[in-house]
Amino acid sequence: LDNMMADLNALTMGAPSRICVGVYQADALITEHLVAYARLHPEVEMDINCFIGGREDPDINKYDMLVYPSGSRYDRFRSYYLRDEHYLLAVPAKHPLAAKKSVSLEDLHGQPFVFMSQGKLAVEEPYYLCAGLNLRIKALYNTNTQEQHRLLVSSGVALGFVAEGCAGAYREDKQICLKPIHDNKFHRRVMVCFRRNKHLSAAGRD
Repeated sequence: LDNMMADLNALTMGAPSRICVGVYQADALITEHLVAYARLHPEVEMDINCFIGGREDPDINKYDMLVYPSGSRYDRFRSYYLRDEHYLLAVPAKHPLAAKKSVSLEDLHGQPFVFMSQGKLAVEEPYYLCAGLNLRIKALYNTNTQEQHRLLVSSGVALGFVAEGCAGAYREDKQICLKPIHDNKFHRRVMVCFRRNKHLSAAGRD
C-alpha cells in the first residue's frame, strides 16, 4: 500500500523519484557509487540509513537496497556478494604500536579497546574474533556511533578495529594511525540485497 500511494503521488503530483538505501555503517565505496548515480540523476531523492545494524530484524521492504556484512541475521535475504574487506587496527598516534608497520595478535594482549555495538544487539565482529582467539584484551568502551568510536581512539584512551570501507575519517585524523593486522581472520564479507523487483521504483531498478 505504501508503494502504491508513492506511485500514485508521483503520477498525479509529479513527485521526484526516491531511493531508500540501508547500510550497516557509513561506507566510502557505497557513498562513491551513490554520488556517481546522483550526478547522473540529480532529480532523484535519496534516503540513506546507516544504522540497520541497530535493527534486530531489518525489513527489506522498507529499502530498495541493503548493504551489510555477511551474517546469520541476514540469511533470509537473497543476497549477492559485493566485496571482502580487512579490518584495520586504529591506534592512537602516541601509542607504542603506532611505530610498527603492522601488528600481530600478540601485540593486542592486554590492550584497552572500544567496540561498536547497537543497543542490546551483538557487538561488532572483531570482538568475537578476539574472544575466539583467546586474546586477553580489555573491552573498556562500547559505543553505537562510528564518530564516537573514532574520538575515543583519537583521545588516546583505547584502540579500535575499523573496516577498510569505513576508515576514511580515521585516515584523516592526525591523532590516529591505522595498522594492518597479520591474522587473515580479521576481515568481513560485504553483501548487498534488493527489494523484490516488482516492488522497486523505476529509480530503484535503475
